Amino acid sequence: MKFDLPSQVSVALNILDAAGYQGYIIGGCVRDYILGKTPRDFDIATNAQPVAMEKLFSEYPLVKTGIQHGTVTVIIDSLPLEITTYRCEGEYIDKRRPQNVSFISSLREDCARRDFTINAIAYNETEGLIDYYHGLEDIADKTIRAVGDANQRFSEDALRIVRAVRFASELGFLIEDETKEAIFRHRELLNYISMERVYSELVKLVCGSDAHKTLIEYLDVVTVFLPELKTLKGFDQYNPFHIYDVLTHTAMVVANISPLPHLRLAALLHDIAKPPTFSLDKKGIGHFYGHCELGAQMAKEILQRLKADNWTIERVALLIKYHDVHLDEEPKIVKRWMSKLTPVVFNEMLLLKRADRLAKNPRFTAERLEQLARIEQISKRILQDQECFQLKDLQINGDDLQSLGFKQGKQIGIILNKLLRLVIDEQLENEYSVLAAKTKEWQISG
Repeated sequence: MKFDLPSQVSVALNILDAAGYQGYIIGGCVRDYILGKTPRDFDIATNAQPVAMEKLFSEYPLVKTGIQHGTVTVIIDSLPLEITTYRCEGEYIDKRRPQNVSFISSLREDCARRDFTINAIAYNETEGLIDYYHGLEDIADKTIRAVGDANQRFSEDALRIVRAVRFASELGFLIEDETKEAIFRHRELLNYISMERVYSELVKLVCGSDAHKTLIEYLDVVTVFLPELKTLKGFDQYNPFHIYDVLTHTAMVVANISPLPHLRLAALLHDIAKPPTFSLDKKGIGHFYGHCELGAQMAKEILQRLKADNWTIERVALLIKYHDVHLDEEPKIVKRWMSKLTPVVFNEMLLLKRADRLAKNPRFTAERLEQLARIEQISKRILQDQECFQLKDLQINGDDLQSLGFKQGKQIGIILNKLLRLVIDEQLENEYSVLAAKTKEWQISG
């Protein structure tokens, strides 16, 4: 098997080889090549020690932040390459990083410290694939297996626990039994891991092609850092529109929406407040009054705890807050929502509503999906026809109002928003003369 390596990677490997050192790409980039994917990142393993690497790559920009652990990042023609000396690792004192590392000369020993067999395959253009731990077989069998003793691997670095689950979701692989048992046995070690690292893995997990199955199968792992999901399991909604418990419904919504991080996170958390807002009416029908508002608040708190970025926190909360609103097919109603949310967020709200509907009782799905499709077409036509639904679309502005005698500041903002509402509601034409006449009318009436 021969890989078409980027020229920058070939340059780095050739520099090492010419100096008498070994060099191999290793880890996820090799796995991706084997799976027919284009790698995004490249890691290189070598028996050259950091001091030697600094000299060999002195004509290229170097980043030395990992040099104490044997890693130098070399930037060749804008492509960063992480080059790491073969090493074995000392005791892991914080369930994440070794207290110390020792540089070694053996590729086999270096591979022995890695997490999973599918990530322990090395390659260079001269020798081809080097696979000491049968990672190729596991890739062919779609299996995730720890290198060596799974209990030791997870005890050393607890982040590997959620990484295994993430790989299962991303790749659609099964985790073999001993590795799976060790994951559940050691899952509480995730409490030692920083929320930033856990969040990074969670995002990749929920964006995986098998996120639906993985979330359900490994719920007890995910709830170590997202305990709010526990209450969703087995929660009967007592509602004819629902035939699944809240957890299964949630997992299906995740699977039904585009794999963008903020959309998948909104799907994951959209019904997080259903258990605390549940009520049963006299007919035995379940209701969840206020679950959208409370859900938005809970989602904010959860994502803040997980150290998500502010943009994601606000966007996810906004989508959850409005995911269950009733939408009519009237253009003016659609324009009101596009004005309130912006066209992009409105479209994302439709995506979440569609995913939500697909995860409900099929008996009540088709008609509502057709209605959502019609609303989407209305919104597209509004944009295509450049209809007015935002202040910037009004054919009158603040300078115009000042020239008509209005004072600058709050009063102008109030008047512009009143005009916009009238235009959106089709009570006024978006023409300067019409808008100016209305403002004069208001002036006269006081």
